[in-house]
Amino acid sequence: DAGGQLATSGSVLTSITDGAGDMHVYYLGSNNHVCELAWNSGCWNPRDLLRDWVRLNFSMQHQQQTQWCWAATACSISAFFNPNTQWIQCRLVNAELGRSDCCNNGSSNDCNKPWYLDKALTRTGNLQSFSAGAASIEDILKEIENGNPICVRIGWHGGGGHAVAIEGYNYDLNMVAVEDPWYGSSDVTLDTFKNAYKGSGTWTHRCYVKH
Repeated sequence: DAGGQLATSGSVLTSITDGAGDMHVYYLGSNNHVCELAWNSGCWNPRDLLRDWVRLNFSMQHQQQTQWCWAATACSISAFFNPNTQWIQCRLVNAELGRSDCCNNGSSNDCNKPWYLDKALTRTGNLQSFSAGAASIEDILKEIENGNPICVRIGWHGGGGHAVAIEGYNYDLNMVAVEDPWYGSSDVTLDTFKNAYKGSGTWTHRCYVKH
């Protein structure tokens, strides 16, 4: 008996013996997760194979216009750290583009424009640092463990860009939890996210954020 949430429900899925002669039993735990019991050092050691997902309580706003991924991401970061933030998407667009009409005419060509994610995060007061290139899984772990999402610029192979955020990770599986203001939530391998996000996206820049 593994105890607690790892207690078996009586449904053993399979068992194997590894090259060192240690037995591994895989079963469905009482929490409906696939769990492992490994016999080594004279005792059974339980492990929830899904326990390694670490996620923040981060909610990404859907972008209100087709080019406002940067505004949605920056406003979501602001709201994550301060639920009473003054920043809404159209207000941030007005501030960044030097306009006053984007809350009423957001879909106009003058308002519905791409913009710089780092500048938007500077405006909201949440930019810690801005760098080219992707982060390692170790750097992602550090930021998430410190309670900070990571903002990412994706460059599409055909041109143009997109802003998203990472709000979780699974170190063992080398995966990240992505919050996208257009496509929604997804869990993807870090390699795919770096080089082939949604089939044609490359991680080009990262923004570390702060409260």
